[in-house]
Amino acid sequence: MLDLAERDCPIAPPEHSRSSIGHRRGSLSPTRRRSKPIIASLATCVPVPMENATEKIVAFDAIANPGEGNFGLFVREEYDARWVHCQRPFVVVGGELTLEMLDLRYDPTANFYEAPLHIKALGGCFVIDDFGRQLVSPTSLLNRWIVPLENRVDYLKLHTGRTFSLPFEAIVIFSTNLEPEDLMDPAFLRRIPYKIEVGGPNDAQYRTIFVRECERQRIAMPLEAIDLVIHKLTREKGMQLASYQPRFILNQIVATCRFLEEEPHFEPRFLDYALDNLRVHRQSSPVAAEFESAAE
Repeated sequence: MLDLAERDCPIAPPEHSRSSIGHRRGSLSPTRRRSKPIIASLATCVPVPMENATEKIVAFDAIANPGEGNFGLFVREEYDARWVHCQRPFVVVGGELTLEMLDLRYDPTANFYEAPLHIKALGGCFVIDDFGRQLVSPTSLLNRWIVPLENRVDYLKLHTGRTFSLPFEAIVIFSTNLEPEDLMDPAFLRRIPYKIEVGGPNDAQYRTIFVRECERQRIAMPLEAIDLVIHKLTREKGMQLASYQPRFILNQIVATCRFLEEEPHFEPRFLDYALDNLRVHRQSSPVAAEFESAAE
């Protein structure tokens, strides 16, 4: 759920390919669900395959470009069959992203190239989720992206050593729960024109999320129990409210009921178990505190 300020935050439309970074301290994956419905409602044409001199590059991906068909705009016989009419691509990568995935991959047996992920996202949206938690360092990834982000052109190399350029027309979204200033220097930050901080929900929004999640998991939970959750998290544990917490708590309740071989239902003790699992830190018992003091 977004408040008014977040909904009104300007984001570049698909025809103006720019980049943005969504960030939040704590927990986040704000981009995936919000971006896809917007992109999926638009149509485009993707070449299958692209050709550079005598080399063939497969850019169409049935997963990244779903919904092959005419969408009420074209009849297949009326346009070039070398192009596939489909939804605009929506490509998401996470911690598995490496530098090799951003280069052409040559298959000597089939004698064609598999296009890198960001090329499969041309005309659509390319999301780097959990940015800063990849196998490769953020600096190395950003060094690879500095030319595409600045000039909207990317350079790829064939296995023969020949280099060619492609227009880079895609919306690039970096999603992270780390501080952007800790991941990149000002030179990179200025190449990402939109910085969107996704804040945590307020009490009313938190209740709404909790109620919806209860309905989805078919667990009856009184509103007083939700208010108790808010009190325990903010006052007793000193934690900030986060949108992921209702699902986490209810999943814990369901898991506890299954362990007890009972139908999923709410009990106050189940709630305490779930809240204790939200964080690892535990308060030391008086005995343990006394032992630690004696050891010092």
